[in-house]
Amino acid sequence: MRVYHPLHKKAFRQFAANAARFGTLASNHDKILRSGDMVITGGRNISKDYFTTPEGRSDVYRDADILLTGKAASLEAKKAFDLEFEQDVLHFEIYDDSFGNFPRRDTEMLGAYAMMEAWTDGDPRLLACIPSLRFFVHTGEQKLHAKTAVADDEIALVSSYNLDLLSEKVNGEIAVVAHSKPLSKQLADSCRADRSNPAHGIKEYRIERSADGSPVIRNGEPVVAFGPEHHVGWLERLQLGGLRWLVRQARKLPLLSDIPQPSLRPRS
Repeated sequence: MRVYHPLHKKAFRQFAANAARFGTLASNHDKILRSGDMVITGGRNISKDYFTTPEGRSDVYRDADILLTGKAASLEAKKAFDLEFEQDVLHFEIYDDSFGNFPRRDTEMLGAYAMMEAWTDGDPRLLACIPSLRFFVHTGEQKLHAKTAVADDEIALVSSYNLDLLSEKVNGEIAVVAHSKPLSKQLADSCRADRSNPAHGIKEYRIERSADGSPVIRNGEPVVAFGPEHHVGWLERLQLGGLRWLVRQARKLPLLSDIPQPSLRPRS
């Protein structure tokens, strides 16, 4: 059993010759469980936060995994695993924690939101640029950790990929794309079930629109009808503001400053 790319090795490699550009930030975010011709992958981590039920723990994460059977799928998963596991320079044998275990990360979700918000330059602009887009957020005690998508009711995606800079540019990730109407329907139905489940506390972020559906623009920006400021407490807003500031400062560092930003201009 090994730990992938521990910090003390990351730091050393970052300053070594020909070190990876994002060596200190990089981590293996893949989730691969393989036995024979069977593979399980998705978003679930090995933690009590994921392997229980809402009845047993109200704040459990709602996640999604997929079981694949077949030699081809198993071989591809093995290649993805071996590609990094066999590089001894990236690993460290597991030992007892020197500073204890700290499983609770209360600002983790706020940090993920701040990274995504900074990357997209703000969700109101997304809503203004894509008229058919709807933006739902989980605010309840039970959290969402599934990374799934459906296209055209027949293409299904189950992955470990987050909508942030680390998944986009740095981390190792894994995804399964299936041309399957039954699986696509199952994933879409699970999202609809989330929206109707009170434990998830689903809210929809909206912008104001005119009678013809075009976004209402004021001072060059879309007018927010309902957003984080309408339901997030002052302390959480303060934390989020601080995280946004840190992300924006980090983007000025040489390692991150040349990452292209999307151009999101609301349609007037």
